[in-house]
Parts: sequence; structure tokens; C-alpha cells
Amino acid sequence: MAILSRASNNIDREEKSFSTIIAEGFIINGNLIGAGYTRIDGTIEGDVAIDEGIVLGESGVINGDVRTHEIIVHGVVNGDVNTQEIIVHGRVNGHLRAKNLEIKKSGKIKGSIFTQKVKIEPGGKYNGLLSMEVEDDNLNLDE
Repeated sequence: MAILSRASNNIDREEKSFSTIIAEGFIINGNLIGAGYTRIDGTIEGDVAIDEGIVLGESGVINGDVRTHEIIVHGVVNGDVNTQEIIVHGRVNGHLRAKNLEIKKSGKIKGSIFTQKVKIEPGGKYNGLLSMEVEDDNLNLDE
């Protein structure tokens, strides 16, 4: 089950069920670690490590580093993001390392970006270093 899928060479969001949902108005002080897919509409004050994927809703805020396989950001991440694939509709304030990055027209990134592939829609913004890494199926996301 993937929240990001390749269809006609585009990354699209699919409606999937989530193993964990943190609703708007909820605040977690501490790290969030888990498997499966997680939707966050509340606030996390700590690092987030989710094995499969994350959807950060419009009201969602993560004040900490994020590590996951794939993520869609509609809200705000204040910390570094380490992932295979990311779509940014909201804001990321921190360094980002991903194999595939898509910045939508409302998306904003402030920090260094390390990626193999990037797509930026007109209106999408980033402020920082952009480094395009060599194609490597074994990209080490721990560097």
C-alpha cells in the first residue's frame, strides 16, 4: 500500500487507510516512532520516524526531524526530512534529502536540498542549496 504512486510518470496521492491518525488539536510532546502509514493533523514536538509513509495535513505541524519512506506535506515541518519521495504543498524549514522531490505551487522549502530528481511547479519556492546527486538505487539516506 503506497500513498504515493507512479502513474504516467507523475506522483499522485492515493486514498489509503492509515494505521495511525493524530487529529487536529492533539499535541504529542516526544518522539513518534511506528510502522505503517500515519496521518498527522495535530502537532508533534519531537522527531518522527514512520517506516512506510506520512501525510501531514494542512493543520499538521512537526517540530523535529522526520524519517520515512514517503511523505506528503500540506502543513509545516520545522526540522530535517530524510525520505525516498516527498511532495510539498506546505512548508519545510530544514534540510531535505530525498530521491524524488516535488514542490507544488503552494510549496515552500527553506534549507538545503539533496535529491536525484526534482519537479517544481510554477509558484513553488525553495531558498537554499540544491544539490542533484548521481543516480543510485542504493542512495544512503543516513549521510
